[in-house]
Amino acid sequence: MIATQTVKVGKYRKVENNRICLWNRNHLPASGFSIGTPIDIEVGRQHWGGAGEGTEKVLTITIGNSDSRRKVSKVSNHGNTLPVIDLKGDIVHGMGTHVVVEYHENRILIRPVD
Repeated sequence: MIATQTVKVGKYRKVENNRICLWNRNHLPASGFSIGTPIDIEVGRQHWGGAGEGTEKVLTITIGNSDSRRKVSKVSNHGNTLPVIDLKGDIVHGMGTHVVVEYHENRILIRPVD
């Protein structure tokens, strides 16, 4: 694993719309996610505890092929251009107020904190 961080699930436009925004100069490029890199996002479930304890939503972001619909975007912050992955709407619905982001080589895992 390259890095782990806790990120707040924000809001956009209307109060009911959730947003997770990943942008930094170190973790994304070190994981292989540079500006313009095509990405694929898979929504899954992770089981925890004993039988019937529960499940949580998990997002897995991987490097996609050249015809992937989504790509790593860019943002300018204090004159520096940084890579950004901006997740909005239904894909982040039900993730809680904070998420844990794990950066691996060519893969990012996002799961709720609680």
